[in-house]
Amino acid sequence: MSNKIKISVVIPVYNEEYNIKEVLDSLSYINPFEIIVVDGGSIDNTITIAKSKGAKIVITDKGRGKQIREGIKIARGEIILILHADTRLSTSVRNEDFMLDEQYVAGFFKLKYIGGNFATKIVELFANIRSLLHYLPYGDQAIFVKKEILERIGNVKAFPFLEDVDLVLRLRKEGKIKFVNKPIFVSPRKLLKGCFFHPFFHSFKNFVIVIFFLMGVSPERLIKYYK
Repeated sequence: MSNKIKISVVIPVYNEEYNIKEVLDSLSYINPFEIIVVDGGSIDNTITIAKSKGAKIVITDKGRGKQIREGIKIARGEIILILHADTRLSTSVRNEDFMLDEQYVAGFFKLKYIGGNFATKIVELFANIRSLLHYLPYGDQAIFVKKEILERIGNVKAFPFLEDVDLVLRLRKEGKIKFVNKPIFVSPRKLLKGCFFHPFFHSFKNFVIVIFFLMGVSPERLIKYYK
């Protein structure tokens, strides 16, 4: 197709051998220009699996922001898709969904947890409402950005986490952010570590962390509360 968009997919990973194959397989629906897997020191088979799927491998220190930043540095596509290792595209997503005209600088997708329980569905609902009302998606919503915009604003910051919130806040100053009403599937593994109400507690804790970040507390100080 003459209007096919050159998409560079950047995936930060650390010991993701049980997820990386499905993530990479889901990218066949968009036929990306390149796939860059940035490993933060995995000691399992993550790199072996990623190589077998044709991904470019970058090795760097662990830290999601730093890993994404290093992947973007070598990316050659016009659009950068930042994809978490527990996130995969749905079969409905196509290359043209990443088209950004002059008014848009970035975009994101509708969040949908894989399985989970009633509590995770409520968290999913409110996550989608938040991102639509405030155009503040988190990284698990497959944020994609024009490469030229990333170069203009100085790339993703090398934060241990919250690099997604920081990025979106800076992108909103550059232009509009596009919502693509198609689901991307995310593992609820972080939400299902405790009792039935754990997803609510986890979600509220993350909300408080973001508030403190917006108040000026550094990600390096907040990371201990995230885990």
